[in-house]
Amino acid sequence: MSKLKSSDLVKQIAQLGINKTYDYYTGRTKIKITEIIAPEGPINFIRWDSNQPENTAKSGSISVNQLSTAASVFSGKSNYPIHFDRLFSAGGNSRSAFESLLAYTPHFFICYPQRTNPYTIAVFSCVNTAKKISLDGCKPILWIYVSA
Repeated sequence: MSKLKSSDLVKQIAQLGINKTYDYYTGRTKIKITEIIAPEGPINFIRWDSNQPENTAKSGSISVNQLSTAASVFSGKSNYPIHFDRLFSAGGNSRSAFESLLAYTPHFFICYPQRTNPYTIAVFSCVNTAKKISLDGCKPILWIYVSA
């Protein structure tokens, strides 16, 4: 298996293009890459609520450390769903932006796997209702490794 490097992530995100507007996977926020420092980051961006104008945008950055952490984890777990919230110890604006931008690249996908209780075979749902077990934020991202 090939080792994924932070420079690979930077290249893939750079191919999306600077100054193009993208939606977060939730659709509630927009993001635009403003600068990419090659070869290993950081990646600077602005983000704003979808129902607000772009001039209300706030700036953020995906750090070199975040890029190298993600590359390291995905290298060890290709074709396996990784929960970004847990990888980066909870949420955050740069974490959400990073996750959303990765999902626009060809080898990363947001997935919604079902979980089952091994004792009862009951399926857990990511839906938060009174009758179902809540798995809030159940949206891992998956790196599909394709050998050359």
